[in-house]
Amino acid sequence: QIYNALGENGQLRKLVTDILRSKLPPQIEQQLTQMFMQMKRFDMAELVLVKMANEKPDDLKSWVDLAAVRTLMNRKANAIEALQKAVEKGGEPIRNVLRKDQRFQPLWSDPTFQKLVPPASTKRLPFGAAPQPASGFGGLSF
Repeated sequence: QIYNALGENGQLRKLVTDILRSKLPPQIEQQLTQMFMQMKRFDMAELVLVKMANEKPDDLKSWVDLAAVRTLMNRKANAIEALQKAVEKGGEPIRNVLRKDQRFQPLWSDPTFQKLVPPASTKRLPFGAAPQPASGFGGLSF
């Protein structure tokens, strides 16, 4: 925070890069991400999230959070690239999460996003039939 307050961006980036070279517990990486988000240092949060996503490629939350940060940075193509990874691994349940996640509102009108996360199916059920609960993540929310 000191480097950030002093405007020492180069030193901050070097420090974060050095820290990320070491093996950190996931909780520390998450805390770093939260700290950088609060500081509005999305570029630094992105560095941490890229590391998290690459270390655990099946962790959908890392991919979705990375996409959200990239959306905030107005890097739509990079955001959609991260969302593609999440959708490849999470399928329809993650699409349901993305449809509701307000962080992606700037992407909702983007044709690439719409193709990746099309509107939810509005199938009509036969009279008296109850909708089936989604399988997979259940109550997953980000």
